[in-house]
Amino acid sequence: MINVDLVVRVPASCTCPGAIEVKATRSVSARDLKGLTALAEEGVIKHLMLVCQEPTPRKIGSIVVLPWHQFLERLWSDAFVG
Repeated sequence: MINVDLVVRVPASCTCPGAIEVKATRSVSARDLKGLTALAEEGVIKHLMLVCQEPTPRKIGSIVVLPWHQFLERLWSDAFVG
């Protein structure tokens, strides 16, 4: 069974995240990415994001790691709307 915090149905043309995992960590580990990595391997969900307390955004494979405050700024500014 795959476990992530939020799965959002999005149109194929949208670049918004389809699966979002939220972690309280300041340093993302492979264990934190387990659910999103499994979804990436299945190839069913295109856009994957982990929201956490890391200070800077980065990408780990196909997973976007985003600081929580940047995620909220993008969410409130409708940056995820396709």
